[in-house]
Amino acid sequence: AKLSQRHRNVLDAFLLYHNSELPDASILADSVGISRNNLYRQSSAILPICYDVLVADSGGATLRFLSRKFLRKHLLIELQRQESLLETAGDEQGIGLLNQTAFGLIMRFTASDFDPKLALSFARKHLDRLDKPDPELALYYDTRIAFQEIVSLPARKRMRISEMAEHSEALLEGLKERISRSKNYRAIYLYNEARQVRYEYVRWDPEYRLTIFEENKRLIENHPDAFPTEWKEMLELRIAELQGYIGKAEEALAVYQRYNPTIPDLILRGYMYCNNYIILLTVVGRDEEAVRVVNEAFDSEIVRNNPALTMIKLTHSALLALLQHKLIEARGYIERGLAENMEDNFFFLYEVQLRCCEVALAIAESQFELASQLIDRHKKWLRAKRYTLDVTSWGYFFSYASEKIEHEHTGKAIKASTYERFHKQFALEWPNYARLFSEVIVPK
Repeated sequence: AKLSQRHRNVLDAFLLYHNSELPDASILADSVGISRNNLYRQSSAILPICYDVLVADSGGATLRFLSRKFLRKHLLIELQRQESLLETAGDEQGIGLLNQTAFGLIMRFTASDFDPKLALSFARKHLDRLDKPDPELALYYDTRIAFQEIVSLPARKRMRISEMAEHSEALLEGLKERISRSKNYRAIYLYNEARQVRYEYVRWDPEYRLTIFEENKRLIENHPDAFPTEWKEMLELRIAELQGYIGKAEEALAVYQRYNPTIPDLILRGYMYCNNYIILLTVVGRDEEAVRVVNEAFDSEIVRNNPALTMIKLTHSALLALLQHKLIEARGYIERGLAENMEDNFFFLYEVQLRCCEVALAIAESQFELASQLIDRHKKWLRAKRYTLDVTSWGYFFSYASEKIEHEHTGKAIKASTYERFHKQFALEWPNYARLFSEVIVPK
């Protein structure tokens, strides 16, 4: 299809602006001499024509294109459009296939965009159009949604870790009986995955979580035909991730590099794996390589339009700049991160990581009084958010830093309890941030 002159005028008006700089619809409409409602109608007509140019095949190919680009709103609108066309044509089989495809694509949304109710609605639409009920498929859908919801909980705004644990437990309890009677090995696998993520919200114990992964490894070995090849690969990567926390980071990196020989391979697997790979590189001190991965993997329009991915990039960049003693660069990343991590786009984990970097920067610049003030402020902030030491170990970072400063000024020894809690809890959970004490927060 070709664009009419009227459509070209509207498209040209849009192309004058970057996505993040689009003015109000009324201003755009006035610029081409049409009403706001007319602008919406013409935009709806233009969009499918643009998709035909970008994607050689229509239908599912268009949906997959939008999913890969993380264009959530566009994907949902296109799903509605295609469903409407299929309903008009009375194509029940096509609608069923569309809903099945839609479910898979929605499950790939990033944590901050994932909507369990939306995913469930497409799952139910697909199940309702089957010739007969399929309780095992229904269980698989429910388990997959529960797993994704549990994984996505840290992206929830104003949700404490204790609440994440409780919510996860409720989801798992609702599936427990059905899983115990099931022969759907994929559902059992996902249930185990959800168990280990839920346990992460309760206490840090990578070795226990590895035992759950071993259950899944045996499941795949005993029923290889039930699982796609990529499930085995993802399990090995998940095991490697935890090995990085028990002194086997080099072995873990070897696994990552075997399955992802290039950064584009890693990006295709998912940003969670990019994040884990950067952490492993940082733990073993391959900082220049980690910086290269951050810059290559997180330099795209997708990242710039996603607050969570932007914060991952900024926190890694701040930490790595500190470890490389590039203090001016570190300050820039910290200030930008703290400024952007606000209101609807607030993430606790990235906030506390940036606050730790802020303290380390002050100490590295010998601004000990400022560092002490920041430590007091951040400890009060943790208490106000109810992130006490029985919930999160980040408080040990600030306590250890505080005693390091006092030791620097007075020679007073660091308390044995503080030292032990830092090294036996915080440093095991966050070995990349623990490096700040050996390489940045050091006596002058």
